[in-house]
Amino acid sequence: PAGEAGLPGALAERAPIEGETVAYRCVGTHCELPVTSWEALAAQL
Repeated sequence: PAGEAGLPGALAERAPIEGETVAYRCVGTHCELPVTSWEALAAQL
């Protein structure tokens, strides 16, 4: 992704899903499945 140089290693390899913005919730070294909506992200928090 654009600006990937400033991202942590694991996130620099992630890409948008079907052109949408994607959120990843990570704790330690474990990341939940990516989500593309505010509602889905709120459910993970």
